[in-house]
Amino acid sequence: ATVTVNPIPNAGTDGTLVICSNATPTDLFLSLGGTPQAGGTWTPALASGTGLFNPAVDTAGTYTYTVVGDAPCGSDTATVSVSITPAPNAGTDGVATFCADSAAADLFTFLGGTPQAGGTWTPALTSGTGVFNPAVDTAGVYTYTVTGTAPCANGTASATVTVNPIPNAGTDGTLVICSNATPTDLFLSLGGTPQAGGTWTPALASGTGLFNPAVDTAGTYTYTVVGGAPCGSDTATVSVTLTPGPNAGADATITLCSNATSIDLFLSLGTSAQSGGTWSPPLASGTGVFNPAFDPAGSYIYTVAGTGTCNSDTATISVNLIAPPDFGLGTITAPNVCQNSAVIVSISGATTLTDGNYTFTYSVTNANPSIGTTATVAITGGNGQFSIPGSYFQTSGSVTISLTAVTALNGNCTSTISTASTTITVLPQPTLSNATVVVAPLCLGEQATVTITGASGLTNGNYTLEYQLTGANTGVFTSIVTFSNGAASFIIPSSDLVNDGTVNLAFTSIISQISSCGNSTLNFTPVTFEVQNPQPPVLTGSTTFCNDSNATLSDLSAQLSGSGTIVWYSSASGGTPLDALTVLQDGVTYYGAVQSSAGCESIRLELTVVLESCTPDDIIIPDGFSPNTDGVNDAFIIQNLLELYPNFTIEIFNRYGNVLFKGNRSNPHWNGRSTEGSVGGGLAPVGVYFFILEFNDGVRAPLQGRLYLSR
Repeated sequence: ATVTVNPIPNAGTDGTLVICSNATPTDLFLSLGGTPQAGGTWTPALASGTGLFNPAVDTAGTYTYTVVGDAPCGSDTATVSVSITPAPNAGTDGVATFCADSAAADLFTFLGGTPQAGGTWTPALTSGTGVFNPAVDTAGVYTYTVTGTAPCANGTASATVTVNPIPNAGTDGTLVICSNATPTDLFLSLGGTPQAGGTWTPALASGTGLFNPAVDTAGTYTYTVVGGAPCGSDTATVSVTLTPGPNAGADATITLCSNATSIDLFLSLGTSAQSGGTWSPPLASGTGVFNPAFDPAGSYIYTVAGTGTCNSDTATISVNLIAPPDFGLGTITAPNVCQNSAVIVSISGATTLTDGNYTFTYSVTNANPSIGTTATVAITGGNGQFSIPGSYFQTSGSVTISLTAVTALNGNCTSTISTASTTITVLPQPTLSNATVVVAPLCLGEQATVTITGASGLTNGNYTLEYQLTGANTGVFTSIVTFSNGAASFIIPSSDLVNDGTVNLAFTSIISQISSCGNSTLNFTPVTFEVQNPQPPVLTGSTTFCNDSNATLSDLSAQLSGSGTIVWYSSASGGTPLDALTVLQDGVTYYGAVQSSAGCESIRLELTVVLESCTPDDIIIPDGFSPNTDGVNDAFIIQNLLELYPNFTIEIFNRYGNVLFKGNRSNPHWNGRSTEGSVGGGLAPVGVYFFILEFNDGVRAPLQGRLYLSR
């Protein structure tokens, strides 16, 4: 028989393990006593799944190691009692930044994590604690140590301390600098020991602290040095004052005539130039006086020396010398002109003048001013021209124009002229300012005669008159008029007077056909005249008269309305006017016309007279009336009506059948106003109206008729 003897399982003997909470994982197998067999299992199970104890995740307690034997052998166990000692906590590393003048602070507050109190700092601080005082402690790395309990090692963390210096902008300063000095660094004007690298406000043109008096302004400039946190900033100021530098004036160029008198060059530097400077090269005068007889043309530099921070200032005068102009054998000519007209003076033969611009001084006899007047003339090939204004020739007659001097514009050189003159005649300018103009009233279709007298300023002869019509007739026209001793007349044709009414006549210009002198600025007050065209008279009354009244043409005129005098004829045209006292004849036709103040007659109105018996038992009804308040036929009156038919009533209608008026014995006469219904209250217009007359006597039938209203 085969016999197998299995070994007894051996789990070792019980053990203990004391481990720090921050220790690295350790194998519990190493803590068993005896000679335990490998390959057993641990209960409770560890996080590692093996016998590796990790204090960071496994808990303290008793862990059993079991080794299972082969049958029929049983199992063997042993235990390890594990205790965990807490590790010391010094926190995590931190950073502390101080300003050199910051208050003391405990470095413990700068550590990270949750450090334990009671630790120690190395190197030791002056306070003997963890309080850092930047006034006595130095920057560096300070280590905080918390002592551990075995088997735990000590815990440490460090605080890195930085101490930033206090910013120093220096102390306030001043700078007095000349306005033409070279740029200077404001930093140099600060007191104390300022730090470099600060900024200036307001900013300077240089973009740095370089102050340039040519572009920067006087004032207070602030220098700021920004400290490292937690340090603040420090400032200091520089007050800048600008003092004026020397002023030599401005550069200039002058051109002088070679025969000119001496001139002080200083006067050409401008009003700001300071006196007391020096000229280079020196002038013959020993001063700044330039004498063309001794000093050459060229550039002369004027220098005013500087003092202190001021640099010298210079200005340059460039002097050109030219020869005086020579008019030589030049002459002038000018045409005769009309009064108040400009004169063109022509220069010729001045070939000794170089082409260019010149100022000529001239005189004009009988002018105001007569001398000292000038004109600028461009001379080319010895020829040129200039204009003298018409205001110099306000008086007609003979005048002499003379050139007295010529000046070259490019050097102000002047030469006198004694041989250039010409005489011209100033022709009078025609005027109607003193004239009297009359235009008599005329009839439409007639021409108007314009009579002019008192035009004493006109020479005898022919003139072209331009005149303007306004009002009833309009237009601008011309006429050739002959004046003799200030008097003339001309005709306005009837074709220019086609409308009746008021016409205004004004003269707009006059031109002499003798001298061709004209005047288009006449100061003439318009005259007014009438073109008359009377309208024919209108019958507003009756042509029926009593045969025993001995009515005359004057009575017939009273039955008419019209503006003007009414004249009568025995025929439709031609003939001699009848006497107004002519007695009317029954059945005779008379022709009446309105005659105006100018004797103009209207178209004749044809009227046939009826003479009838006018007994008291008959009424007389007029054909019409004219309620125009002229005292004649102002109401529609039926003669004898009140006496014969006291109970009468009358109604008057317009052509639309509307009642305008109702009358009876208390209101017998119609005055031309509508008084009834919707048409009441107004003046009835000119036209034909109708009436119904009720006699109300029980005998006579009502009577209907028409009448004409004229105004």
